[in-house]
Amino acid sequence: MKHTVVVGAFLLMAVGGNATAACEDSGYTKQVKATGANSIENTLSGKRILATGDDGEWNEDHCANGALYKVGVSPDDPVDPRAYRGTWEVSDSGEDSEVTYHYTVGGNSSFSWKLWQDKSGNLCWEDGGSIIATAPAPGPLSGTCEIP
Repeated sequence: MKHTVVVGAFLLMAVGGNATAACEDSGYTKQVKATGANSIENTLSGKRILATGDDGEWNEDHCANGALYKVGVSPDDPVDPRAYRGTWEVSDSGEDSEVTYHYTVGGNSSFSWKLWQDKSGNLCWEDGGSIIATAPAPGPLSGTCEIP
């Protein structure tokens, strides 16, 4: 199964070492749905996520208006301090609710994944039973949320 998301100009990560692990099998107990008090939108909107995948880690600000910004993780990160990378949205398909990322800088790519959460609020993105990335509980974002 091939999955790539752009990093550098934007996010690039390939499913590798975690390809056989599902979020639920890794301690994430609740699939986050599109609706309800603990919806995907409420979980991500207005939050900064520090995600970790097979190709490293990255910060992304999930703005309430759907804008998605990448934020530099370290002093040598080429995104310093923050850069627009596209948009995010939630799809509601009942049990298969997903968050979709539309990366528009350096090309056009879209990726949709299920979102899981554990009891501490940590997050896990999954596609087809494979973990794409994990993150500690989201924190507040900083900066503007304009869509250029």
